[in-house]
Amino acid sequence: MPDKVLWDSEITAADRTLPAYTHQLFRFPAKTFPPAARAMVRRYSLPGERIADPFAGSGTIAVEAILAGRTVVASDVDPLSVLVTRAKTTPVDPATLSAGLDRILCAIAPHRRERADLAALRFQDVDVETYARDSLDLDIPQIPNFGHWFQRYAAIDLGRIRTAILSADLGRPARLFFLACFASAIRLSSNADPVPVSGLEVTSYMRARAAKGRVIDVFAIFERRARAAIQGMGEYWQTAKQPVDAQIFQADATTIRSRYPIVDSIITSPPYHGAVDYYRRHTLEMYWLNLTRTHTDRLALKGKYLGRSKVGQRESHTRGRLPAQPVLNLEMAMRTSNRERADAFHHYTVGMKRFFARAARIVRPGGWVVTVVGHSSWNGSELDTSMLLEALAGPTLELREAGSYGAVNRHMSYARHNGASIDREWVLAFKRSDCE
Repeated sequence: MPDKVLWDSEITAADRTLPAYTHQLFRFPAKTFPPAARAMVRRYSLPGERIADPFAGSGTIAVEAILAGRTVVASDVDPLSVLVTRAKTTPVDPATLSAGLDRILCAIAPHRRERADLAALRFQDVDVETYARDSLDLDIPQIPNFGHWFQRYAAIDLGRIRTAILSADLGRPARLFFLACFASAIRLSSNADPVPVSGLEVTSYMRARAAKGRVIDVFAIFERRARAAIQGMGEYWQTAKQPVDAQIFQADATTIRSRYPIVDSIITSPPYHGAVDYYRRHTLEMYWLNLTRTHTDRLALKGKYLGRSKVGQRESHTRGRLPAQPVLNLEMAMRTSNRERADAFHHYTVGMKRFFARAARIVRPGGWVVTVVGHSSWNGSELDTSMLLEALAGPTLELREAGSYGAVNRHMSYARHNGASIDREWVLAFKRSDCE
């Protein structure tokens, strides 16, 4: 039996009261609770050691590892996650960012809409001819079903902000930072509901707002997000040891052995089955940031996302060998009632089995492989993700410590269709079975 860790006590009052740093730069569902990441870095690594996070998400663990004086190697299959993680972990003098924001705001100032103009757009979007004229030089992305997701005037304003960021006299780190700020404004400027984590939806709530005459002040949204992010970067800038030693890149976590150096520990928060569909969730941002240009580009990435509730028969991992017997038993039970869900579960478990096998090969002897997960449900019952991962990690990795903590993530909606236990997360700490 693994040793039990009382994480609610392990996470100290000081952990819970430290500044937000860059953690609030981008609205990211199911991100790791920063105080917990802080405590895990402290428990499972030493200053100067190299920590890997192959499921980087929005970079929470990477930020905390850097602040604690660790070297970081982090990756994610999701290109938006990589961009956000790079922006959050790269220190930039807040004075430089403030000056850069002034230049961006000056460039878009002639196009800012007066209050009366916005009020006139509450029930009547700009016409097609106006949109064609004003968007001509803005390189607005060809998002499928574009009119479903965006008002035409909001798309024009987003295009002007992006053009200003790309054209302004900014250094590379500052430009990356403002592109991340721009990403954080995209969904808020769209017709999509920013709260649900199941993917990308124009909900009844958003339709009701539109019927009442929703005003989308895109420039104000961007400025508000950028100023808040600069404040967070100021806190990070004052604390992070510079220059930061971090490698951030895009990679599939099931093939990390080919991209990663040997590391002292792995601390990561992998997806859990059927929880958040990041492939759908980040659709708008990936198009606007040219991380994907076409639907074909997106399909090339799709099969590499773990945890989705639906997968195609030809996607990677789907035809892999079945994992441990407890996992197989659960899959067979699913298959009797819902073949589609069972296929998705198989895709997830084979992918995670491959991740653990490769993780064991890049962590040094005696180093930790730590996963942070939440639980979801299937057929009205809780799906014990911690038990599932323990089965998938063996026999290469042995569970040595386990425990849970109460999480606070204001970017999550707890009332979920799949009953995911977002308000409590489990920490599972493994070591290679050949290490004492």
